[in-house]
Amino acid sequence: MKTINKVLILLVTIGVAAIAAFALSAPAVQNSDQIKIDDTVQLGVTSITEPVILQKNPGQISYKGHVQVSILRADTGVREVVADKDNLITNGGLAFISQKLNAQDVNASNRTLAISLADIGTAPLATWTILSGEKTTLGFTRNTTGTYTSTATGQYTVNATWVATGTMNNINTTGLHWNNLSNSDGNLFAALQFSNQSLLINDILQCNWSISIS
Repeated sequence: MKTINKVLILLVTIGVAAIAAFALSAPAVQNSDQIKIDDTVQLGVTSITEPVILQKNPGQISYKGHVQVSILRADTGVREVVADKDNLITNGGLAFISQKLNAQDVNASNRTLAISLADIGTAPLATWTILSGEKTTLGFTRNTTGTYTSTATGQYTVNATWVATGTMNNINTTGLHWNNLSNSDGNLFAALQFSNQSLLINDILQCNWSISIS
């Protein structure tokens, strides 16, 4: 019996020693391995992955137009700013830029210098191609003598002025065009709506468009 016990003790000792040796020879789990495992863990429908960095395409072009509309009241001599905010570019305006960049239209007479005024009850839409209700009387015909000024690379201003020759009610929209003909369609570059304005004789309305293309 004593001999059997000694054999069992010897076998157990050898087994423990073998397990210890195997443990010492096995590679330890490194922190980097644990990180790799964590990277594949899913939380609900969201996986832990490397962050995705979105960069702006250097070839992209953005447009921003700002319009200020003011009225110089003849009876008080006070200039009143009735709008000073960004405008909306139309789909036609975007196509116009594309055509210019591709040299499909190099006609200088098509420069966006003409400015219109209108009575429209809704905010501009990108699908507009014309300002319905464009003013054509009492000194408010489409202004074709807008002053172009280059202010920086890709930036310019266009200014136009109207003098009322009579009472004109409900002016609330202005448009920038590449065609001088009043009420002409298919040349609306951008548009802006502002609050309804009524002008008396000799009141002066001025629009200052500031364009930035980058």
